[in-house]
Amino acid sequence: MGLVYLIRHAEPDYPGGVSMCLGRKYDLPLSANGLKQSRELGNAFSGIELEKVYHSPLIRAKQTAMGLASGRCPIVELSDFIEMDGGEWDGLTLEQIRSDRYTSMVPPGGETDESGLSRCLNALERISLESRGDVAIVGHSGINRILLCALMNMPLSQKRSIQQSYACVSILAKQAGKWRILELSLTLEQWQNRHRN
Repeated sequence: MGLVYLIRHAEPDYPGGVSMCLGRKYDLPLSANGLKQSRELGNAFSGIELEKVYHSPLIRAKQTAMGLASGRCPIVELSDFIEMDGGEWDGLTLEQIRSDRYTSMVPPGGETDESGLSRCLNALERISLESRGDVAIVGHSGINRILLCALMNMPLSQKRSIQQSYACVSILAKQAGKWRILELSLTLEQWQNRHRN
């Protein structure tokens, strides 16, 4: 296969504009700015031939994938790249999560990092067997961080050290049976600067 472009979805339309933990319960669409980001992502990828664009089932990822593909290639739902289950943290602001009520690394009633890593690694391997050319995967900050952490042989507890801005791009390649990260978390602006027409 070719390269895998691992992408975080563009900016969601947060109620009242207040950022919060988004797992699976709140399936928010993209904001007006997020839709703009998805179009800009599509423009920046216009010179790259993608075989497919895979996306999480959540609408913010699907809308980003649509903007990225811009009708040039198929988009395919990929359930294993759905965001981590945020349990009781879903819908809370970061300040609320950091309060004394929540001291665990795992959200109460949520998904463990190991579970998330297992499903997205399995999906990545399936894609590598099915694909011949370059593909993109539009996921989420939580699941992307865990995967990137594992591919860099970092403890999953360090996942928050990996930047995941909206519509950022990482590039993965499978070489001699092992996954390597060729580029890590390039911002949309950095990606645009590299691929200006």
